[in-house]
Amino acid sequence: RLRLGFTVIAWGNTIGDFMTCTALAHMGHAPIAFTGVVAGPLFNDLIGLGAALLVLVWKKGSTTLFEGGWPSHIVAPLSACVTCIGCAVMVMASMAWLDPRASSRTWPIILSCSYLAFLGYMWHATLHVM
Repeated sequence: RLRLGFTVIAWGNTIGDFMTCTALAHMGHAPIAFTGVVAGPLFNDLIGLGAALLVLVWKKGSTTLFEGGWPSHIVAPLSACVTCIGCAVMVMASMAWLDPRASSRTWPIILSCSYLAFLGYMWHATLHVM
């Protein structure tokens, strides 16, 4: 289930944003596309998780997400996600600082390699979970 979540579901959930931001960049609206790349997932994470927790608490009054703490099979994938997001933020901040016009092809290569490293790690980390 974890593999399905970080591949097929994640790709299906973001394909619309990907196509929209790519089209905006092709039309010369790179700042809008960049903002959409950052703001879309932030909205999904904060508002989506917040709404889900609100509904859960509203139905049950109060709840415990994980009895006895976080499940062990979630810790490594969650750590990998946080690490990859941190890496992407550092790369984008470096890009904004060092190459504001994003004229180098190095930046998309670095970001793509970071994502491939994340996928490779997640695939390996979930071998024992299945």
